[in-house]
This record gives sequence, structure tokens and C-alpha cells, in this order.
Amino acid sequence: MQGWGQCYHYGNCTQVFGSQQHWLNERLRGWLWQKYNRTLGFYTFFTNERLQGQYGLASLPTHAPQRR
Repeated sequence: MQGWGQCYHYGNCTQVFGSQQHWLNERLRGWLWQKYNRTLGFYTFFTNERLQGQYGLASLPTHAPQRR
């Protein structure tokens, strides 16, 4: 995902990459939820910071680079 995000982050990417990042977070969170057979704390235990830090989920760029 990180390479795909760096390749396609030119232009108006804020809305598209924001929705893609949300989808990725939800998919990984749901998979971890089932893997560890959790019953409580869907969003409190598997926070976005934890998904990116401990589990290594790459974050997509949310702004296009400045052009000169």
C-alpha cells in the first residue's frame, strides 16, 4: 500500500486516500478482532495508532505534494 500511495498521490487525492485509509483500518481491525477472539473494545483496543505502530499498517499520504 505504501508504494501504491506514493505512486498515485499526485492530484486531488485527499478524499480518495482518506476513504482508502479508513477501509484498510477497518479491515485490519476486523481481522485482528476475529483472530484474537475479542468481545469488547473494538475501537478502544485496536486504535488507529496501534494498527500503524504495533501492526505496521502504512498510512497513505493525505495531501498532494507542492508543484513548482
